[in-house]
Amino acid sequence: MPFHARKAPATSSPTHDLSRRRFLTASSSAALAGTLGWSVLSPTAASASDQNPDTDFMSGHYGMFIKIEDPRINTGVDQGGTVGGWNAVANSFDVTAFAAQMADTGASWVAVYVGQNTGFYFGGNPGYETLAGVSPGSRLTSRDLMTDISDALSARGMKMFIYIPAGPPIDDTVAANNLGFTTRGGGDFGHDWYHNETGDTNWAAALRGWATHYGTKVSGWWIDGFFGPITSHNVGVTTATAQKYATAIHAGNPHAVIGYNEWQFDNPTAAPYYDYTAGYVPPVATPTSRWFNSNGTRVQWNQTLGQQFIDRSDFISYSMNILAAKGSLMFEAFADASGRINNSAVYRQMVALKAAVNGTPTPITPYIWTSADGWRQTAAITVPSAGTRVDFGPWPTTGGSWSWSGPNGYSANTREVQRVPLSTGSNVFNATHTNPSGAQSTQAFTITVPDGSTNRINDTDPSISYSGFTHHKPRGFGDYGDDIHFATANGSTATYQFTGTGIVVYGEKYTDQGNIGVSIDGGAQQVVNTVPADGQRHTNVAVFTATGLTSGKHTITVTKLSGTYATLDGFGIVN
Repeated sequence: MPFHARKAPATSSPTHDLSRRRFLTASSSAALAGTLGWSVLSPTAASASDQNPDTDFMSGHYGMFIKIEDPRINTGVDQGGTVGGWNAVANSFDVTAFAAQMADTGASWVAVYVGQNTGFYFGGNPGYETLAGVSPGSRLTSRDLMTDISDALSARGMKMFIYIPAGPPIDDTVAANNLGFTTRGGGDFGHDWYHNETGDTNWAAALRGWATHYGTKVSGWWIDGFFGPITSHNVGVTTATAQKYATAIHAGNPHAVIGYNEWQFDNPTAAPYYDYTAGYVPPVATPTSRWFNSNGTRVQWNQTLGQQFIDRSDFISYSMNILAAKGSLMFEAFADASGRINNSAVYRQMVALKAAVNGTPTPITPYIWTSADGWRQTAAITVPSAGTRVDFGPWPTTGGSWSWSGPNGYSANTREVQRVPLSTGSNVFNATHTNPSGAQSTQAFTITVPDGSTNRINDTDPSISYSGFTHHKPRGFGDYGDDIHFATANGSTATYQFTGTGIVVYGEKYTDQGNIGVSIDGGAQQVVNTVPADGQRHTNVAVFTATGLTSGKHTITVTKLSGTYATLDGFGIVN
């Protein structure tokens, strides 16, 4: 679903005193626009030019299409929501980290939503609250987040697009009414605001406020919900509506490009007042030209692919074919309040596409499967015996080809390989990925089988002596026995006496951990880093292995040295 995805209306709406409700007529909205420093919209705005050169930066390139997701910004004004949650999310958003991730995806531009249905927006247009007849600071965040994002993107050579609906927020009745939208029931959704000339004029004034505030910091606009008479979602927009909106947007940047979403590839209702197809539809045939003929105006061929299509097996080849034909693409993803993409699979697919397009090696993300642990993102594990089933399933999952080599002449040519042959000691398998551009990357997978058999001891075993560690169950993260011991104070210890020729220390690797020290029989402490290079959480993993000990009794001590936490998930005894 696009960001404009509709939700069921509330069963009841707050009642308002009709005598105090302020409706802006065309004349009063013009007067108000003057007090805000906005000129009245010209009724004779220029249309988009045929084969507009302002879209040249899109041709053969792609962008990201980002919605910020957080429970604190989900509740609309009509349902009791306040701007407080929006301020919290805006203030926590790390624009530098966000821009870095966007650069990792290879995007040439990034569209970010300024607001949608709730009635709240990420700043940037103080005049909106006056125009909507609401209290200052009640609908807009204090932080001008879009400007900060634009500056961070610009520093990395990327352009900024703004996502915004084609009309007032569904869940802010007061603002919608004051803007001149008084009738619901537009389209088959049944709760959109139906458009009219006064409302469109006022919403154009609102768009003009954002556009003139951002100026050339914003290079494009993605206008959602522009449902005209050709669809069952018809909300009453017309070609004149598109003209008003285009005029308003170009007041801030005459070269800004515009797309109108009508839930189909083309939007003839908006022609000739748009520059690229929004194209929010399932994958379509590869274009034969960068230009799409929309009612006689040739606009940039563009498709916006929903997140659900990014995991397709042909994602990379499909995308590269469109780019080779000089079409353009936008890829939907969702960012959390910290400014990071909240779906690691989508992020990895985009990194893989960037590598394929640029002809550089595609990073391989290693995954190993065992019956005990399922899939884990790691390149090295220790298993109890050579009979343990081990599968490999690295990323990327689409595009290019794979080849494998390993012990005793092992070879394979599929991405996922199952039941790899193991023997006692270190088993190293090498994966080579060749992406569609011919660039190769390699990744080693190491499976260690200790000499002899391994007996697993859970962290709750009473023979383990703890100092400073606390037991926690259940965690739901895949720990052995769904429990773990953890410590927060440096110097905390776990000591265990065992009989055997080796030992495996099991725990967790994550970004909030640090170094642990491991000492056997009072010997020199070996420092082990438990912070994973990939930044992902790995549970029930062997963090330390010692083999070749003299058969007999030994004592191992694990000590927390640094980090917020140290964890212990038990031991494996090599007999």
